[in-house]
Amino acid sequence: MITQKMIMATQLDALQQGGDVKRMHVMTTLQPQTVAAHSYGVAWWCWLLTSGEPRLDLIMAALQHDVAEGVVGDIPSPTKKLLESQTLERMEHNMLVKACLPDFAMELNLAEETVLKAADILDLMQFCCKEVALGNRTLNLRTMYKNCKEAMEKLIEQVRDNDEMSDVVKENLFNGYEMTDNTWRTYVS
Repeated sequence: MITQKMIMATQLDALQQGGDVKRMHVMTTLQPQTVAAHSYGVAWWCWLLTSGEPRLDLIMAALQHDVAEGVVGDIPSPTKKLLESQTLERMEHNMLVKACLPDFAMELNLAEETVLKAADILDLMQFCCKEVALGNRTLNLRTMYKNCKEAMEKLIEQVRDNDEMSDVVKENLFNGYEMTDNTWRTYVS
């Protein structure tokens, strides 16, 4: 018989295993970043982008968004683009089900999904800024930042005319992007 204690142990194991995964293992970085550290940053970006008023499901989705990497490892962005997104999403969802964890991303509305995506990108941009500040001058880092910048600009363009997004969130998305990009330019120039 499966007990609540066994379910909790399964959940904690999956969360810890996912959090311990090192991100960007195919790049040279001066400091490693774990999924746990990244997810923490994404959760705070979600809080900032919603002016300190996110729903709990959004924060939980931010904390959980890469936990499946505990099973599949960190999948580099170019590889993710080659995979069908539905296949990857189904695999991640199945991992959560197997670990007896709710899929908080399923509870998000379109505006919250956009905030989560922006927070994910902004945290990576911020990580790149920190790496450059520490002296990382690799071409891969610059390419990753350029790709993030393009993705963020595309996202901002998409939300500009989206009536489901509040004007405050739209402004926060732009301000977060502009602030991070200004930081990048300070360190790169």
